[in-house]
Amino acid sequence: MFHLLQVIPDAFIKKFYKKHTLNGTYQILAAGTRWNVEYAKIHNCYAFTDGWPTLCERLKIFDEDVLIFNKIDNVAFQL
Repeated sequence: MFHLLQVIPDAFIKKFYKKHTLNGTYQILAAGTRWNVEYAKIHNCYAFTDGWPTLCERLKIFDEDVLIFNKIDNVAFQL
């Protein structure tokens, strides 16, 4: 099954966005493509929403996969 949401760990938000407001759209660079994904606050955590399911489907990312994100700047990540 493809990921429908990717939860963004609280520790990551606290470490990297303490002084910055979270933006509504982020870019994820993966497999030579720049993907635009949105985030939403769901209950007490943040998660990638719009755009994320398409990215997972095209890159064949599944629930059991471990993903590593490298922060490029405040709105871009390398996957």
